[in-house]
Amino acid sequence: MKKLFLILLSAFSLTPFAQEKKKVAVLDPICRDNSVPTFYRQMVRGAMESAVSASDEYEAYDRSAFDQIQKEQSFQRTGAVNDSQIKKMGEMAGVDYILVTEVSADEGYLSTIVKVLNVTTGKYDKSADDYMKLSPEDVKRKCNVIASSIFDMKQQYKNFKTSLNNEVLSLSVHWDIKSRPQGADIFWRVISRTPEVESQNYKYLETANFEGVETIKIPGLTYANSKQVQIELKVMRKGYVTQTCKYNVSSLIEDKDVTVFFNLQREE
Repeated sequence: MKKLFLILLSAFSLTPFAQEKKKVAVLDPICRDNSVPTFYRQMVRGAMESAVSASDEYEAYDRSAFDQIQKEQSFQRTGAVNDSQIKKMGEMAGVDYILVTEVSADEGYLSTIVKVLNVTTGKYDKSADDYMKLSPEDVKRKCNVIASSIFDMKQQYKNFKTSLNNEVLSLSVHWDIKSRPQGADIFWRVISRTPEVESQNYKYLETANFEGVETIKIPGLTYANSKQVQIELKVMRKGYVTQTCKYNVSSLIEDKDVTVFFNLQREE
């Protein structure tokens, strides 16, 4: 019996204890000049919460519970909130860290500064910043970059990046295509240098001058292979020389805009 007890005790001592995750409360982003719409502020907060929860060492504290503490204690979630208030919120919530984000927007871009307050010391342990486009894809991607930098989540970010690279995309583009003279027919096609994406024949788009948003479906297109895929535009008008231009899809994923002017030349 004694021998069996020693065996069980030995086995128990060799079993590693599960490491308790550190709790991180993500504060509603602060926007001092009201330049960032509520939609994008909530998107930043949600993206940061998801990124934190993807870590093996950290977990995002329940948002509704944290917001309730703010409401009950009349803490502000604007630029007027101070560090001592943030620390007190963290103590009341029983979290280890509070992630404080400050955002501002200008000409379609979002500036994001993230700081991590250590609730125990009341000091900021880490910080990071990034500049991103006001688009859901870029916000999600850059928030994961920030979280990876702050919480040293290298493996988690690697997994996220792999998933993102393998995600099949549809491409929404704002077209602004003009010609002189007007009335040229506009066509587009896909040119691919990767076996994952098939090249496509020309498809009719519209007649110049044309401005609008169109969604292009390119089967097999991902972030990873987008640098090997191009969109070619062609404009044709009777009595004039046909003209073409090409755009890398990797650039269109980021810019989502094609602005071009064709100065048509008469055929000789």
